[in-house]
Amino acid sequence: FLPTDTGMYIRRNERVMTLKGKSIHGAFLRLAPLLDGQQTLASLCAGMSDASAGALRQLLTTLIEKKVLIARSDDDQALLTSHERACYASQLAFLEHLVDRPGAALLRLRTARVYLDGTGIACQAAGKTLLRNGVGQLYLAAGIDDDLAAVLERTAADLRGQGVNAAVLRLAGDFAGEHARHAFDFAAYASDRPAFDALAELTRSCALDRVALFPAVLIDGAARIGPLPAAHGPGCWNC
Repeated sequence: FLPTDTGMYIRRNERVMTLKGKSIHGAFLRLAPLLDGQQTLASLCAGMSDASAGALRQLLTTLIEKKVLIARSDDDQALLTSHERACYASQLAFLEHLVDRPGAALLRLRTARVYLDGTGIACQAAGKTLLRNGVGQLYLAAGIDDDLAAVLERTAADLRGQGVNAAVLRLAGDFAGEHARHAFDFAAYASDRPAFDALAELTRSCALDRVALFPAVLIDGAARIGPLPAAHGPGCWNC
């Protein structure tokens, strides 16, 4: 937010507002540090005159309606445990800028069944990133080697030490058979030595079973990430 000749210019993402009033920018400078999601409207207005409190309520209501400010919902936050809220605080803060109910969005990821296939450091990084960003059930393809699986199991154990559920489950069969048992919600393939025939087959299987697949591979030293095909489409790896 910036001062203007007539008041203040405020922007969040692509949303822009101008507020008029000679003192509005100075007042907002004092208010902004308190808009951290920890205060209630009542606490912000405490000690103010009725006129000042009414003006502040109107200002904050307008900013929320224009989606310049985010109104945090206690009911949404209560969907997660206190340990989950602490462990994934940065993820929740990020989601607040994208969805109306970040707690519900993270809960969907926490309860999703995610399938991971691939090889090497790329697969290891993908697995650790998925776990550290909220995936609660990570299913490893049968071909993932023991050392890589052990790293991911240690990552899950570290998260459990912080009081959040995280499980790494090793599979014995192919994707189609395991999907019939576990009904995966998402799938990822990450490899620095990609087997494109295996990726193409996984893409076909995911398309058939309506499971969204995210691929990330290294080709000649360059990373190729995505695309994320629609769960009902064939995917670009089959074009």
